[in-house]
Amino acid sequence: MSKLIVVLVLLGLLATIVYAGMVYTVAKSLEVRMAGFDPFSLASGALDVQVEISNPSSLPVVICIDSFRAKVLLAGETIARMASVEGVCIGPSDTEIMEVRVEPVAGGIAESIMSVLAKGEKPELVIRGYVEAPVTIFGLKLPVKVTIPFEKRIPITATIPAGQESGVPSDVISEAASKVKEVIRELEKIIASNQGGNNLTLAVKVVWLCNGSECTTAKPGDRVDAVIVLVGSARDVVVRVKQDRRLLPDKVVAEKRVPTVNGSAIVHVTFTAEDGVTVRGYFVEVEWPEGKYVMPDSYPPRLAVKQG
Repeated sequence: MSKLIVVLVLLGLLATIVYAGMVYTVAKSLEVRMAGFDPFSLASGALDVQVEISNPSSLPVVICIDSFRAKVLLAGETIARMASVEGVCIGPSDTEIMEVRVEPVAGGIAESIMSVLAKGEKPELVIRGYVEAPVTIFGLKLPVKVTIPFEKRIPITATIPAGQESGVPSDVISEAASKVKEVIRELEKIIASNQGGNNLTLAVKVVWLCNGSECTTAKPGDRVDAVIVLVGSARDVVVRVKQDRRLLPDKVVAEKRVPTVNGSAIVHVTFTAEDGVTVRGYFVEVEWPEGKYVMPDSYPPRLAVKQG
């Protein structure tokens, strides 16, 4: 009888070791992917994102993930940290979504990106972290955890021209970020189709922001941010914001020079809206050796000024 008990104990111990080995093998084979992470969406602060965790193994093992931890690096500096909201359990050949909270370390992520881009660099975001899965035997957690490292690189392709100030206000980026992405896609289509057969080398779109919100009319004294998106290929580009005046020559409010546009570039100009008998509003003009863009003479797209 005692021998039978010993044999059963040994068999149970062996089965436990084999099962623990299966759990460890499956845990190490887990695949981690980011599901639609958009760094520019973090301009306004913390953000909840989704992480896909897949179990490609067909072994009859259910893996429960306790936590996901990661840091977001830009130019070697940690600008945000990521942590799972709650755990998930994944069966054989299955995929589960884990909710992850992203907290900026200092300031908004988009603002940090724009600051680096303003230096003329072409950085990438690096998301580096790990998933922890405790080894379980028949539902009981052992004091052993399997750590699965994870890394994803997100290239940043938009550029701000060299010489532009780096202090782009975070509220400007927050309001304009999604709009700018739509604009870039729209302009890329224009460039690709070369509408009108004019050998178009540069397409232009402008987003007006009054006191941080998208607008078509400004009040006297408003802080106005003009976010000018350039898509295409051109050199020696000059971007001007002008005051549209009645019966008088238009007045240059601000001028930016862009040595090279290769892909997309974002130019940011800030000014204070003024009124007056001769003032109609503001518009953007872009000039380069092969062509010139002048915002259509209508309101909108030009920015009107509400007379006091």
